[in-house]
Amino acid sequence: FAQIHNQPKEKIYKVLEKMQTDFQNRLTNKDYAKICGVSEYHFIRKFKAETGLTPLQYKTKIVINKAIDLLETTNLNISEISRMLGFEDSLYFSRVFKKETGTSPKKYIGTWL
Repeated sequence: FAQIHNQPKEKIYKVLEKMQTDFQNRLTNKDYAKICGVSEYHFIRKFKAETGLTPLQYKTKIVINKAIDLLETTNLNISEISRMLGFEDSLYFSRVFKKETGTSPKKYIGTWL
């Protein structure tokens, strides 16, 4: 705890960077806590204090922003995009997308074209 307490931003920013650059990874909060050298509980607390979001909420936002970028800039279909982003089920991806954006990926494509 002392490590992250003394340098909370450095350790959390290291995790944020990892989340941004390797958003398809399947790392857990426990894995991120290990990167920071603290317990999972303390990691989640410090992460939320720094970002205002839980690690899962933050990672979801990264993935949905990437999905929006792919929907806007490529001709990939929803299934291809969902697989690229680490979702095994495109229906689950669509539900997450709609929850975060208020619209389905299919409708989003329609409004973007």
